[in-house]
Amino acid sequence: MSATWGNRPAHRVPARKIHPPPPPTPHVVRERIGARPETEAVGSRPVTLVSAPTGYGKSTFLAAWARTSTTRVAWLGLDDLDNDPQTLWHGIVSSIEAADVRTTGRSGPWPLDDLWGPGHEDGGPVDRLISVIDDSTEPVVLVLDDVDEIRSDGARATLDRLLRYLPDQLRVVLAGRFDPPLALQRLRAHGDLTEFRAADLRFTRKDVQTLGELSGVTLTTDDQHELHEATSGWPVAVRMALVTARDTPVGPTLQRLLSPRSPVADLLVADLLASLRPDLARFVLRATTCRRIDAELADALSGSPDGSRLLLECVDRGLFLEREPEIPGTSAVYRWHDLFRAQCQARLAASEPSTWRSLHRTASHHWRDRDLEEAVDHALAGGRPALAAQCISEQWIELVLRGQHALLLSLCLRVPPPFDENPDLLLLVAVCRYLEGNPVQADLQVRRAHARAAADPPVTDGGRFVLLESLLRLLLAVDAPDLVEMARRGRELLSPGSATTDDTATAGAEYIVGQLLCRVGERATGVALLEASATIATSRRMTALRLACEAELALVASTVDGVGAGRTRARRVLDEAATLGWQSAATISPAVLALARAAFERDDLDEARTLAARSASRNQPTDHYLRVCSQALLLEVALAAGEPAGAEALHSSLLRREHDMFLPATWPVVALMLDARWSYAHGSSSDARQTAEKAAFDVMLPHHPDSLVWCADLLRLDGDLVGARAVLDLLPGGCRASHSLVAHRVVGALLADAEEQPDKAHRLLEQAIALAEVDDVRRPFVDRSCQVLPLLRAHLGWGSLHTAYTVTLLDHLSGVRPPAPLVPSFWSLTPREHEVLVYLRSAMTAADIAAAVFLSVNTVKTHQRAIYRKLGVVGRREAVEVAAERGLL
Repeated sequence: MSATWGNRPAHRVPARKIHPPPPPTPHVVRERIGARPETEAVGSRPVTLVSAPTGYGKSTFLAAWARTSTTRVAWLGLDDLDNDPQTLWHGIVSSIEAADVRTTGRSGPWPLDDLWGPGHEDGGPVDRLISVIDDSTEPVVLVLDDVDEIRSDGARATLDRLLRYLPDQLRVVLAGRFDPPLALQRLRAHGDLTEFRAADLRFTRKDVQTLGELSGVTLTTDDQHELHEATSGWPVAVRMALVTARDTPVGPTLQRLLSPRSPVADLLVADLLASLRPDLARFVLRATTCRRIDAELADALSGSPDGSRLLLECVDRGLFLEREPEIPGTSAVYRWHDLFRAQCQARLAASEPSTWRSLHRTASHHWRDRDLEEAVDHALAGGRPALAAQCISEQWIELVLRGQHALLLSLCLRVPPPFDENPDLLLLVAVCRYLEGNPVQADLQVRRAHARAAADPPVTDGGRFVLLESLLRLLLAVDAPDLVEMARRGRELLSPGSATTDDTATAGAEYIVGQLLCRVGERATGVALLEASATIATSRRMTALRLACEAELALVASTVDGVGAGRTRARRVLDEAATLGWQSAATISPAVLALARAAFERDDLDEARTLAARSASRNQPTDHYLRVCSQALLLEVALAAGEPAGAEALHSSLLRREHDMFLPATWPVVALMLDARWSYAHGSSSDARQTAEKAAFDVMLPHHPDSLVWCADLLRLDGDLVGARAVLDLLPGGCRASHSLVAHRVVGALLADAEEQPDKAHRLLEQAIALAEVDDVRRPFVDRSCQVLPLLRAHLGWGSLHTAYTVTLLDHLSGVRPPAPLVPSFWSLTPREHEVLVYLRSAMTAADIAAAVFLSVNTVKTHQRAIYRKLGVVGRREAVEVAAERGLL
């Protein structure tokens, strides 16, 4: 090092290099930075790094801070000449001297001229300055602006040495367009580095408003929002837009600023690109093809494996990239600043149009199984409408399952002629019309697609169109088949003779048919189809389809294997859906219902009510099965909790659907037993007995174990022990649902106790406790708490292998109060009030409703007031929302 240091240079450093620049006019104090705690402020730690792209006001921010700092601030603006270590050090020392003169009007206490010359070869002037400042009691902050100009090894070594042995009285601030290649990681690891990034320096909406006022430009609230969104708070872009807007309206100014032909934005971007290495500048032009980018896409767009490395370099330099919220298990994804991206793409499209189109086609292939809208837009930009149509045909089911059929329709309509006449696309438009609730338009569109396919048959895989057309006709249910018939037709669609080589279409069909089969009781075949669909969905990255299959499998597991198995699978589905932001997707509602059932069997009625209401309100419009099952569970919750208003409305609603052809064959017996339980809860044991006796002779009773157990229990409670035993014995030997088996054993134990068979009663009770402990099933005990409690207490003396859980059950049951009989009360809606409530969902006025139900307007208004009072609401909208939550609608 001694060979590079001579005497101190004789020339003086230009004054503008060693003094903070004056503030711009007008000047805005950054709101975001001002809110930082003192421990995160400039100079709060040994080193402060201010790193952001051109135009973020780094120098302006630091100069404003320097003017108000109570500590003396030495300022040095760096340039290319400072890559010489001696010139750099001369500038640093001169800046410290200037700070002394600027602050006190005289030279500082340090013998800075002695830093050069012989006698200091071991460490040179760097170590000498460190020692001099270390001996001083006068603190100083050294600001090195444009530190990214330092590229030589010698200059970097000089700064690294200074930072490594930084004295307590010296703080250093490094400002540049990107992180300098210095040993910052060590400082960061030791907590010695404060960092300011583009996110800290960008203007807030308040900053935009303030700058507009200072610039003499009147901005409305919408103008502020639009300007902030358009520029993403990039200070220089905001400033230039406001300068231009002094003589023109803000709206046109923003349009010109964001236009690819904007000279202002082009000047800013051209200056930034010129500051980059040629290979990095070219990468930026290619990589901005997409709004979002990750390492894999960076490699594809760059045409080389260096893309991911160059992307990270762009991130390190702060080149208008923001990291999107991280999704576990995925690589980092970044989003380009819209204004910057638009200008880069305009430059590339103008200079290399064929390359620009080719890159859009590359991007379309990347996004085709990740983001359908991105894939279609890039295919169209790349001049490949046929590719856009193909992408839609491959991934349409993902949008449908996420409830985004409006977006799917929009994408289909973006495809230009003649490709928009593709029979597959016409079918998908029919799907969208069907999901909009317009079956007539959907049917017409299917006919149009069929005619188009007949006139111009598909060259390859004609089976795909036939399968999709048949599926859609099945869902449209033109000839109104029942659920069993729909399942039979669905099974035929997947027969070997109607196969297609398109695994996406096959997976969609397997999901739909598998769901139908599970719901009509053909669970083995249905589960096999759902699992096959999920396998294809996994391989094709069709996350929505996979989650839909797994949600349905969770509901099947809850019914067949018990609430514990269903809860585990459902929780997995809902956790992943929450990570993806798909909590409201209708296709995960089966998993929500599985969790609701688990909560109910655990005797968590509040949780069960919330989840069941969510499942009832968030399902496909045509999914009668899931809606009715959710409402049935809500009725069970209302009966268990003793809620007359909710129970009465749900009971009448469900009974009206007793013979609904869109429900499985077991539904009539389920409805019968819900009616029997409702009667018993209202104190009408004779009606309950008669209904239970009727259900006992229904051939479908053994196919619904929960209803079977309740039928036997109601007969037992009425004293018909023989009838109760006969019904209990109907339980199929293959039943393995834990909650059903627990209830069966509990009722069996009570029946044996009534028959004075105590050993048998305790054996059955022991089996019930053993099964209940695994999945924490408490409801069968709670429903019969008055009779179960004495038997449970005696069971501890009889001897149990599950003493701890028995004690848990005893503690739980001791705090349970049986609900009072659900006699009609002040809070129950009358049938006429319920009829008026249904009309409240519409836009009809009170006069319109009165005409529809043949009442006077005053009578309708009286019913409305009664509804509001009973539901505890103050208005029509709130009444509808609360009624929907309680299952009254």
